[in-house]
Amino acid sequence: MSELPKPRPLAAVIKELRLDQSQEEFAATVRARTGKKITGGAISQIERGKIAAKLDTIEAIADAGGVSHDEIAEHRLALARALLDEREVGVDVALGRLSLIEETLLQAAGPRGPREVAPAGSSGQPTQATRRAARKPRGA
Repeated sequence: MSELPKPRPLAAVIKELRLDQSQEEFAATVRARTGKKITGGAISQIERGKIAAKLDTIEAIADAGGVSHDEIAEHRLALARALLDEREVGVDVALGRLSLIEETLLQAAGPRGPREVAPAGSSGQPTQATRRAARKPRGA
């Protein structure tokens, strides 16, 4: 199994791809290269985190900039949501896919059983405040 590239936030990818283009110019580039109807205003809102881009918009932006979809963090999450959306794929299919994901996670956990997964970008280590709170009895 090949290693996926480390995902980057969509806003950072857009800013990198735009280079010296305005948001409207970048939107025109996306429209010209992919046919996706997108405005400079939408690009601005995505960059500022005001709106979440839909899967097809993320893919159009990546395609226009020659970036792998897997490099964009939101693409992975949007794809997972689409694969599990019972309105789109049906309840039985969504539950079947969820079961496969759960089995995979349990297998990856190994003999020690499931454990909490650290958020992306964190060390997974408890902070000093967390360690202190764990030692201090309640009400003391």
